[in-house]
Amino acid sequence: MLASYLVTGFRALLRQKLHFALNVMGLALGLAATLLVTVYVQRELSFDRYQPNIDSTYRVAQIHVDAGELSDAMIATSLTSLATQQVARQQPEVADLFALFPMTREAGVEVQIDGNKQRIHDVFAATTNIRDFVHLDIVGGDLEVGLEKPGNIAISRAVAMRLFGTSDAVGRTVNYPTGKWTVTAVFDDLRDDTHYNFEALVYANPNREPEQFWGYTYVRLADGADIEAITDRIREGIDARSFQRWQIALMPARDIHIRSDNNDKTVKVCIAMALLLIGIAAFNFINMSTAQASRRAKEVGVRKALGANRVQLVTQFLVESILVALIAALVAALIVQLTLPWFSRLVEIPVESLSFGLLAVDLIVITLVLGVFAGLYPAFFISSFSAKRVLSGDLQTGRTAIVVRKVLLMAQAMFSVCLIIASIVVLMQINHLGNLPVGYAKTQRLEVRGLDPNAIFDPGNAALIDALERIKGVHGATPFDRSLTEGAGSVIDIIYPNSPDTKNAAGFSATGYEFVDTVGLQLVAGRDFSVDHPSDWYRRDDQGNETAAIVITESMARSAGYASAQDAVGKVFRLGIDGRSNPFDVTVVGVVKDVIIGSVKVKTHPIFFICGYSWAPESTLIMHVDGSEPGMLREQVRSTVKQFLGVEDADIRMIEESYGAIYRYERRQAELVLVFSVLAIFLTCVGLFGIAAFTTQQRYREIAIRKVLGATPMSLVNLLTREYLLLVGISSVIAFPLAYWLTSDWLSNFNERITQPPLGYLAATGLIMGVAWLTIASLAFRAARVKPSQALRYG
Repeated sequence: MLASYLVTGFRALLRQKLHFALNVMGLALGLAATLLVTVYVQRELSFDRYQPNIDSTYRVAQIHVDAGELSDAMIATSLTSLATQQVARQQPEVADLFALFPMTREAGVEVQIDGNKQRIHDVFAATTNIRDFVHLDIVGGDLEVGLEKPGNIAISRAVAMRLFGTSDAVGRTVNYPTGKWTVTAVFDDLRDDTHYNFEALVYANPNREPEQFWGYTYVRLADGADIEAITDRIREGIDARSFQRWQIALMPARDIHIRSDNNDKTVKVCIAMALLLIGIAAFNFINMSTAQASRRAKEVGVRKALGANRVQLVTQFLVESILVALIAALVAALIVQLTLPWFSRLVEIPVESLSFGLLAVDLIVITLVLGVFAGLYPAFFISSFSAKRVLSGDLQTGRTAIVVRKVLLMAQAMFSVCLIIASIVVLMQINHLGNLPVGYAKTQRLEVRGLDPNAIFDPGNAALIDALERIKGVHGATPFDRSLTEGAGSVIDIIYPNSPDTKNAAGFSATGYEFVDTVGLQLVAGRDFSVDHPSDWYRRDDQGNETAAIVITESMARSAGYASAQDAVGKVFRLGIDGRSNPFDVTVVGVVKDVIIGSVKVKTHPIFFICGYSWAPESTLIMHVDGSEPGMLREQVRSTVKQFLGVEDADIRMIEESYGAIYRYERRQAELVLVFSVLAIFLTCVGLFGIAAFTTQQRYREIAIRKVLGATPMSLVNLLTREYLLLVGISSVIAFPLAYWLTSDWLSNFNERITQPPLGYLAATGLIMGVAWLTIASLAFRAARVKPSQALRYG
């Protein structure tokens, strides 16, 4: 029976070659997009699923904010203090607690082996229960014993090979600036589908000062634990310790990767776009199958006359639908294999991590579901024809099929218009961000990242700065305690003279002399930090008195209550935060135009710059360069940094390059939307072409008669295209509010954003109507050129 269905199905498909080719093309593109998205989504959702007890593990997030909920980005990148860990341990629902502490600032990453300098990039202190939270394969040694006391280190296989040339490194020693480590264990390299990023582990000293011990805290909760109640109790415990304005959240460890760096939004965009494409392809199949129904009418009538029941006919047409879907699946698999390298670059994932070979079952399931779904309505529709009416020539396919076709065509056009509008808005917003005035110079500025702040913020660092400024092409150099493109992460309480009883949260960054000029800030009042004013640099005298100079932004001047920037110069502000530091006075020496540090997606406090006072674990050197011979310049800078700071492989970047990387996830989303929009338009055109070809063929006699009566080719084209253009126009009107809602929601993520472009909406409508007209007109012109005598004889 099945063989009979297949043979009949093949014959039917071969008799309708255009219909068959269009369906295979549309379904193959929809399936290919779905398969690529499935590969990507499965990879993104697989992160950390193999870790021990991952479903009951949460990471504690602690961020200094004024009010409101924590954003996903904040949760994903936050650090928690030892005080938070101590409070968390006291909760009865916390079955276990694990902590990781970045050791870059304390121990540095520069090590020596047999007199040769090397670098370990990610050194973390870890509690001894790490393997209860992190899956680690031990190559040699004893990890837990090594983490029980100081002076030991566990390293990854890659680090062992780099440092010693062998993975058999247990017992070897590593010298670092303040001591020596003995390798007690070697573990296999971490998999690339984890959010953990350490390559070396050392002893975590529990006796550090609670306010200074920062790291990542993970808790394992008992079954049935109330997450909100535990979060509230931890927050109350932190507040009781005078850590004011801290927000606490517990984030499932399995979601850390997917909710960081906008990965979740990219996944959602991919899923939505793939569903749209496969939906459009399915609509095409339904439309063309119902449009071709009259050609199958006699076949249905004869079969019914010979005794076939409706179930058999429905089965026959479903088999044909699934057959088309299976052939399309083979074509889709080929498309995926050819486009996988391009797609891996688009989503910034190595192609070897996107395993298509594991999707055989998924491909079969998706194909069968698509084949059944797309073929179900046509099967029931065609099998419902009356044998008597068909064989007597009195077949009327009815208005239902026509209405269904029109509705599906309108849905396709609506989706296409929405996608075009989304592409326009996203591209305009990305362009706006790229041209946004940020308050500092993005060109001709060089950064050296990942440096020890204790070294570059030492008042005696003048020799390093002098050496850098002697390099040909370097016009100025200054320390900065973070990258300009990564945000001002330190937050401190500040008291303004105009409101001495009110604490205000402010972001700040440490700088050096000549910062304003070197970075390219726009000074509006006062002066820059200067070596001619040694008191600008933060200092603490023998009596514990602390002083420093600050440069504030215009926004801070307004927040402090000053009518003009000049009014703020010379004023004394008071700093101090929650016991982190003793309150001390700072003097405003300059005011600059507002500066956007990091991404405009992150809501920030008013910021200021302080000379020589830093909390950051890593710092940066910023240089004003002329841009000539950048390769030679970088090598000279690298050599100078190595000479003064002992850093072998300094991370050197142009600020312009770093700024371009801030919005790479938004650009990725823009590229995805653009690609899917092009595919959606193409599939819509395929559907229009198929329906228009059938409609035009049915109206050959009418076209011939109109030509005999004097109709011009253009009037005939307008006659055939008018109905479709009207449907597209109605679809656009329906699409506008939906597109506005979707794009407004996306734009709300940015503090700096464009206004909705009315011309963009009109352009989207014009584009889809223009493409639709060209598609249909190509068939209409061909029909209009047919001689009336031929059309009337054979039509």
